[in-house]
Amino acid sequence: MGKKTFILFMSLMVIIALVLVGCGKTTSTTTASATTTASATTTATATVATSNKVINFGILCPTSGAYALVGLGMGNALKTWAKDFNDRGGITINNVNYTVNAIHYDDGGLFEPVGTLKGFQQGVTQDSTQFWAMTSQDVTTTNCAQWAASQPLSTLIMTWGVSAALATYPNVTGLTFWPPSHGPMMSYIVKQNPEIKKIAIMYPSASYGVQDQAWMEAGAKAAGVQIVSSTGFDLSATDWYPIMAPIVAAKPDLIQIGSGGEQPPAYAMAAAHQLGYTGKWDFLNFDYNVSAKLSPPDYIEGAYTEFITFTGQPGADGGPVINNLYQEFTQQYGANNWASDGTEVFCIGEMWETGVRLANSVEPAKVLAAMVNAKPFNHPIFGNSLWQGHEFWGTDHVLMPQNQWVGRVKNGRVQLDGTVDYGAWWTQNWSIVKDAMQQHQLAGPWTMHSSPGY
Repeated sequence: MGKKTFILFMSLMVIIALVLVGCGKTTSTTTASATTTASATTTATATVATSNKVINFGILCPTSGAYALVGLGMGNALKTWAKDFNDRGGITINNVNYTVNAIHYDDGGLFEPVGTLKGFQQGVTQDSTQFWAMTSQDVTTTNCAQWAASQPLSTLIMTWGVSAALATYPNVTGLTFWPPSHGPMMSYIVKQNPEIKKIAIMYPSASYGVQDQAWMEAGAKAAGVQIVSSTGFDLSATDWYPIMAPIVAAKPDLIQIGSGGEQPPAYAMAAAHQLGYTGKWDFLNFDYNVSAKLSPPDYIEGAYTEFITFTGQPGADGGPVINNLYQEFTQQYGANNWASDGTEVFCIGEMWETGVRLANSVEPAKVLAAMVNAKPFNHPIFGNSLWQGHEFWGTDHVLMPQNQWVGRVKNGRVQLDGTVDYGAWWTQNWSIVKDAMQQHQLAGPWTMHSSPGY
């Protein structure tokens, strides 16, 4: 081999070596990238389902009778939420993909104890339904929780309110809509309208009406206003003039109406209008379109609505999660079949899903533990919330929103008027609430703390 040939040969070898080194770097990068991808794939593979399971999620409310519209609205709200959850892929835990089957069980009336317990027993024994959305009426919820404690199948009861069952049964948790919302709402309204000095409170004469009454009384005392009329009303009443006449005669500056659906507020407002009442209104259940059929729009103007009735009202913006679910509901069932209490059901579904994801489990006890140990608990609909309640029930299983919406009718639309911090109100006024609940024998056993401790 000649010298020039040798030099050419060696130069070629150097070039090849450099190319190989370069390729080696590229290979290394690619390998690292491939490793990263493989790692991600491995992680993803760990969450890819190799089997599927269905979780039964029950709700107890009327399917027929006088309150079927409310009950079907709530039942279909749970079905809407379940479909949305399933359409998003459900949740995969340990290679098992879980979807939800929403089941609407009849309660035989409007959250009454006997029918509710019968439906609950059917769901647990026949369908192995472990997760439940139900009323927070004390007797009704306690009956179900007490029976569930004797069964081998574990359950988690999630109520749209607070119940004395919290004191005894660890598988019960609640969202503070009804009836605790009455207190913060009253304080908010009086602060916005300091001319309010006298109020009238109204609540159903049904078994759960006393819970409305107690929380309204606590709200009035905390706000520093006088109750000049306290009235229970028959949910099936058709003639509201005899009901409203003495209330209007008491000359309240504001009338606050508790639970019972959208019809009673509409009837009460129409009768009061004819009787000459010109004060303000606050409703738990309210439907602008229903009320507008019976009263002039200018008379409805300025009425306050609590959070649960915000969704579905003209002009109301409940946020992306609520708005999406409401749209899905109306597409499936129609706007005329919506019930304001459906908002509570959406909130329970979102609370459950958050708990399941935090727990990475569908075992009721683990889901509950994950929820109550999240401080704060970031609820997808109303944001950060606090778990409270040990002052009354010895356990912090009540979710208190820190920024709950207040709606008000303005220019023929329900619009956001402001927010209230349920947790802060509870902390500030817990002794007033305690006195009201003791007076009506609603809570117990009591833990006599000198302060809430928050």
